[in-house]
Amino acid sequence: MLFYNFILRLQFMLSIKQCKPQLKKIFKCASNYKNQTPCCAERGVPEQCLNICNGEETLRLRQIDTSCGSFSNTIIKCFKDNFLSSGPISGVLAVA
Repeated sequence: MLFYNFILRLQFMLSIKQCKPQLKKIFKCASNYKNQTPCCAERGVPEQCLNICNGEETLRLRQIDTSCGSFSNTIIKCFKDNFLSSGPISGVLAVA
């Protein structure tokens, strides 16, 4: 249920212009700072949504289509699979 709620929030954030600046930080961290594009492409994420998977600051927010929210489950699955298969993140500072 928690995972489903996150997906709904992600879809909502993609639809709100004011939230997009924060998405770079969220996606960069969630991707474990690694390019997850091959995983996303292999699992059917369309071309216009692949830059969400790149794990870099170069996330092109203007190119994120609101339809990408429907692929959030697949994108998050790639992020999650990478987190489970890699070690802990280092050099990250959380600021409130």
